Amino acid sequence: MGGLESLFEEAGLVNLIRPGDTVAIKVHMGESGNTTHIRPQFVAKIVELVKAEGGKPFVTDTTTIYPGKRFTASAYLETAAINGFTQQSLKAPIIIASFTALGD
Repeated sequence: MGGLESLFEEAGLVNLIRPGDTVAIKVHMGESGNTTHIRPQFVAKIVELVKAEGGKPFVTDTTTIYPGKRFTASAYLETAAINGFTQQSLKAPIIIASFTALGD
């Protein structure tokens, strides 16, 4: 069994996911040109493990509160794609949570 599979099992995640559960996989998909984010292939493996338990995974993160390449959901999706995070590469939808104003 590989490293992620072992972590998934040891963390007890196999006991938390029921068939049909919608499962959010929250990750930071990186800034443009940044290399300190988790690699897309690891996220894709987690998606695969969730699906193997019958879950329906989606990958998610939030926009930033400061201007930049992740300030809006559409800009974040573009940045994520540059870093290798796409619905096709992850085999799961990507949903970016955003807001229009603080306090709304």
